[in-house]
Amino acid sequence: MDDASLENPADRITVGGSDVDRLFEILEHRYRRYIIQRLRTTDQPVTEEQLAMEIAAREREVPVQTITLQTADYIRTVLHHTHLPKMVDESIITYDTDTGKISLTNQIIDLEPVLAAVSDGLAGAE
Repeated sequence: MDDASLENPADRITVGGSDVDRLFEILEHRYRRYIIQRLRTTDQPVTEEQLAMEIAAREREVPVQTITLQTADYIRTVLHHTHLPKMVDESIITYDTDTGKISLTNQIIDLEPVLAAVSDGLAGAE
């Protein structure tokens, strides 16, 4: 039996109807924090490939223009199979697997109080 099954649902903290523990789980990985931060800065969808290249550049502390698709391929694969589906499941993003385009959903409005509370970590710092 896990700890979650022992909790009283009435004792759970929610923000905009979302369970705070689930929100923090989404924010726990630097890739997902970066995706949210990046998508909050634009009204246009961003491609999976763009995100992978930007994350690779951040990790290597080099300009994005120096990153090749081959260099970013591992990150793109991890985004595709792990991080993006998790964010879709929590209704944080929409992800068109045919075009690779990713956008924030309106759910982000409900997350603003949590995002404001952890804003220092959204830049990907650990």
